[in-house]
Amino acid sequence: MISKLPFEQRAAFIAGQAKSGTTLLIALLDSHPELLVLPEETHDVSFAMTSSFTCMMYATLVAFSKPGAFDARVGAIAQSMRRVIQDSHHVAQELARGQYERVVYLGSGPFQGLAREATLKLGELTNGAVVTCFDSPLGFRHGPKTFITERTLVVAFVSNDALTRKYDQDLLDELRGAGRRTDAATA
Repeated sequence: MISKLPFEQRAAFIAGQAKSGTTLLIALLDSHPELLVLPEETHDVSFAMTSSFTCMMYATLVAFSKPGAFDARVGAIAQSMRRVIQDSHHVAQELARGQYERVVYLGSGPFQGLAREATLKLGELTNGAVVTCFDSPLGFRHGPKTFITERTLVVAFVSNDALTRKYDQDLLDELRGAGRRTDAATA
């Protein structure tokens, strides 16, 4: 229990959305030397709040890690993301022109969580105009596959595990053979 820890080992994190009262609470606690306040620039104004969540998660990760543990990684991650965005710009434009009515995200293991998050974000960002679902490739193959129409895009987050990757690829090949639009993302 946290109350049994010495005071200097206790931690509290305050996270909140805009206009929720966290600004007042932070102002009251601002004199504490170990309080980490994210700058205003990290707060989203969009509906999905993606960068606010990312900043809070990163700040929490850094707070619980050794000092400097992520210093070298931040620049490399940012550079990699710039390269992905630049190299994938034409793919994003093509997908946007597809005017899909439904999108399915598939992933196994930890990638199932990513598939779920992608489903939630697309639903939020399209205000429900694009119908979405997520599943594991194995689960999807045995029933929910009937969700697919001619206007459905299937996105698979392909596993790094060799055996699971083979299964992921087999399902994608099956769907492509049936004339369905699929895209695969790998880590």
